[in-house]
Amino acid sequence: MVGENAEPASIRRQLEEVNRRLRDHPLNSEEFTRARALMKDTSVEDRTAVAAALREQGLPGVGTQMRMMLFGLTSLARLNRKRLHLENLLSQAG
Repeated sequence: MVGENAEPASIRRQLEEVNRRLRDHPLNSEEFTRARALMKDTSVEDRTAVAAALREQGLPGVGTQMRMMLFGLTSLARLNRKRLHLENLLSQAG
């Protein structure tokens, strides 16, 4: 973690790295986002249709999405907290 007295250039480099990691995070992937949107737009009664649509489009299935969320939410939250901290340091630095 960057110190309170770190140089703004150092903070910016770290912020760029955190933003890159957020952009590349599996829960921010296009496939995951499309799969979640498809599930959101479909009623619970159409589970078979949802599973088929996910398969047809090559998107992660329901079980895979749940595992991704289970194992990915903590790291995504940690990255977002770090991003906010770095942004606050930058705003305080000038």
